[in-house]
Amino acid sequence: MMYDELKRKAIHFIGLFYIPGILILGKNSVSIIVFVLTAIAFILEILRIKGKIELRFLRNHERKTFASYLYTGIAFSAVTFLASEEACIVAASCAFGGDGISGIVKRIRKELAIPSFILVSFVLSILFDTQPIPSFFSALIASLADGRKFEDNFTIPLIASITYTFLANLNI
Repeated sequence: MMYDELKRKAIHFIGLFYIPGILILGKNSVSIIVFVLTAIAFILEILRIKGKIELRFLRNHERKTFASYLYTGIAFSAVTFLASEEACIVAASCAFGGDGISGIVKRIRKELAIPSFILVSFVLSILFDTQPIPSFFSALIASLADGRKFEDNFTIPLIASITYTFLANLNI
C-alpha cells in the first residue's frame, strides 16, 4: 500500500519541473505546453472511459470519473495563463511539493500531514524567490483543501495562486 502511494506521489514530484520550466522557458511558453498536455490528458480520459485504454495507476474512485491528472491540468492551464510567475511557483510548490509530501506523511503519521504540506510548500516557494509572507499564508490556506471532498488537484493550485496574488498585491 505504501509503495503504491510512493509511485503515485512520484508523479507529483515530477510536476515540480514546472517551476524551472517557468523560470527557463517563460510563463507564455509553459502556458502553451500545459494547455497542450491538458488537451492530451482529456483525450486519454475519453479513451479510458470508453474502455479503449487502461491506466493502472488510478485509484478506485478515479476509475468512475475523470482522473486527478486532468483536474491538475485544467487548474494549471488557468493558473499559468492568468497568474504571475511567482503565483505559479507557489501553486506548483503547494500542488506538487506540499500535496506530494503530505500524501506520504499521512500514511505514516496522519497528524503531521498538514504541517508537512505547509512546510514543504513554503520552503519550495521561498527557494524560488517568492515573497515569504504571502507564500506562507498561501501554503497554509491551500493545505486546508488537501484531501477534501472536492478534487484537491484542482483546488490546491487555484487556492494557492489566488491567495498569493491577493496577499502579494497588499504588499505585506
